[in-house]
Amino acid sequence: MQTKFYIKNIVLLLAFSTVFGLKGQDLHFSQFYYAPLQLNPALTGVFKEDIRFSANYRRQWKSVPVDYLTFSGVVDGKITSLSFPNGFFSGGLVFNHDIAGDGNLTYSNISATASYTQKLTEQQLITAGLLIGAGQRRIDLSQLTFGNQFNGDLFVGSAPTRENLDDTSIQYLDFGVGFNWHLQDEEQKYWGDLGVGVFHLTQPNVSFYNQGEAVLPRRFSIYGNIGFAINEKIDLEFNSYFQKQNAYTESVAGAAIKYQLTDTRGRELGLRLGASYRFIGDRDALIPNIAVAYNAWILGFSYDFNQSEFELATNGRGGPELALQYRITKVKPLKASKSCPIF
Repeated sequence: MQTKFYIKNIVLLLAFSTVFGLKGQDLHFSQFYYAPLQLNPALTGVFKEDIRFSANYRRQWKSVPVDYLTFSGVVDGKITSLSFPNGFFSGGLVFNHDIAGDGNLTYSNISATASYTQKLTEQQLITAGLLIGAGQRRIDLSQLTFGNQFNGDLFVGSAPTRENLDDTSIQYLDFGVGFNWHLQDEEQKYWGDLGVGVFHLTQPNVSFYNQGEAVLPRRFSIYGNIGFAINEKIDLEFNSYFQKQNAYTESVAGAAIKYQLTDTRGRELGLRLGASYRFIGDRDALIPNIAVAYNAWILGFSYDFNQSEFELATNGRGGPELALQYRITKVKPLKASKSCPIF
């Protein structure tokens, strides 16, 4: 009865997330399930293995002059020396880099995350997470052109632009927090995560003018992921999240089926096929995706087919995205047992 109650709550949250309409100002990924620390620092270390390396690359709107290029690299894992029978600490490092437009407007951020996971029951774990980081916003004015460089007949690139910024590079400190509830079955018949993350707690000023103020608004993230084992070879997954940053919101909902092609030790091969939809308002993009898992490696690919009003400029083309993960399981001594396993 309790299990049905937990699963019902997860499904309700998935439905809740899809009701809302990212015009968000932060970077985001379509394969968000392979970029968990972008959703919540409390997802640090919440996985079966001991160490996880993740990389995500996104190229959006390459078909129009002002495109976006986004990269994220993450390493996180459990801290063995801080593991207990009913809980454990985890830590991680996150590097984000985003560049857009002719002026190479750049966002870079490096952060450290820490979390503590406590076992509530054999099926439930709760995690609290913290993020502390430093960021930079930068723009290259030499790559931009302005109306003052046009003399009425010709464009004169050497003419003064009369556009001056007090600073073209801004540095700031950044903080975030989050909570995650993890549900797992000892026989791996079902599993799930519910959580909320809050980023840019102090709303740092990122204005290029000394007398101006342009705060980086808080970003709120709510998500739900759930999976079911249909049989020994087939799993069904549902993933959804909702994010809000200032007046801008984004929702993504999707489903996937995983098939274990081979389970021979050392040659484990699995295939994941899925599709998601991003809502900004009532529509934005259809996102088919595929992933291949081989032993400790996972390689995912997705493509956004733009269906928003911007499709007039993009001709329906959004952008490709790659996700790569590598997970390490440490060899334990014969008499050692793993605390609070995450299945």
